[in-house]
Amino acid sequence: MKIFLISLFDEWCLGLRYLSTTLKKDGHIVKIAYLRSISEMNDTQGKDEQGGFHCPPASVSAKDIEALLKAIEKESPEVIGLSVTSDFYGLAVTVTAKIRDLFTCPIIWGGVDPTANPDLAIQHVDYVCIGEGEHAFLELVTALQNHTSTTGIKNFWIKHQGQIYKNE
Repeated sequence: MKIFLISLFDEWCLGLRYLSTTLKKDGHIVKIAYLRSISEMNDTQGKDEQGGFHCPPASVSAKDIEALLKAIEKESPEVIGLSVTSDFYGLAVTVTAKIRDLFTCPIIWGGVDPTANPDLAIQHVDYVCIGEGEHAFLELVTALQNHTSTTGIKNFWIKHQGQIYKNE
């Protein structure tokens, strides 16, 4: 499968790099996008700009968001994942909504904030990874690829046909 992973203000993004390595070893095509770097936190990009995002510490210009959407479109992924920390919850909601407007593939959130607040995260995405995700994410992608049920995969909350499955 083609998988597109997005890091918000963390160019090191160790969690996404672990996921990427695990998925690539299993033959998947993975791209990682770094929306902005940590050194760019607290600037005023996107402030008072239609289509931008400004809520310190996260500020992103409309141009940067558009570049991300174009990168996703270029790759035509079958799955999109975002790594989310609490500081960037609002940005993740905004970016996810813009992705949803253009793409129909499953969207997954993982990271510190979805692990601590899965009830909030599941409102915006199809899947929420809770805790460690390398093997669980691979299991999810394999199930999606094989068109088998995803509702019982551990470490995931899953929104499916109007129900939310809260797995261990």
